[in-house]
Amino acid sequence: MQVRDKMKHFINEDAVVYLSLAAAIETGNHIAHVPDGGRRRECAEKLVKLLEDAIEGRFHWRFLPLNTDDLKLKQVKQNFINLAQQGIGIGDALIIESAHRLKDDLKTQGRGQDRVIIWTFDERMKSWSPDPV
Repeated sequence: MQVRDKMKHFINEDAVVYLSLAAAIETGNHIAHVPDGGRRRECAEKLVKLLEDAIEGRFHWRFLPLNTDDLKLKQVKQNFINLAQQGIGIGDALIIESAHRLKDDLKTQGRGQDRVIIWTFDERMKSWSPDPV
């Protein structure tokens, strides 16, 4: 299923798509390496628009800021050591932690039935989703 089709599916389910700071950074890094300058600018403008929509809570996007709580950062640090051994970088480790933190927060709010997944084409990253993809 293509990205646009998957997004339409999420919209039809009235899902909310959370965008973590780490995911935004990872995406920006990929955009910076697009060889065609015109295409690179087009992609950068789209990312900025998506970030604006997420920050303002427009559409189905919500921005999920990086948690700077000392306990959580200690958890990320320890998880990263283990994840790095599997070839997973710090950006992906932060995305994984953000997804699990979101799931924990939803449970605390009595919304544990809400599914939290890591939406990616990377099968290994999908496997780290708090809920089955």
